[in-house]
Amino acid sequence: MVIYIKEAAMNSVAETVNQLLAHYIGLAKQTAWKAYAWHRVQEMARDCPALYAELPQRLTAAMKSAQASASGNHGGARGLAGKQAQGVNA
Repeated sequence: MVIYIKEAAMNSVAETVNQLLAHYIGLAKQTAWKAYAWHRVQEMARDCPALYAELPQRLTAAMKSAQASASGNHGGARGLAGKQAQGVNA
């Protein structure tokens, strides 16, 4: 029974960390809040590394991913022209 309780606690911690990450990703996507979000996840990682050590790296990865998808092909005229230039049927 202890194993199940421990697993439940770990799942709960993981879910909470994921929720916090989602919150700070949302803030970091807003120019006015980006510096605050970055500072806060670094502070959390420093103050409680057992729980939050991965937050700065995960926030960085999420923001790079969001930036890449924002500058990538989303369809439209540029996306269609790029696909046609590559010989892909649109």
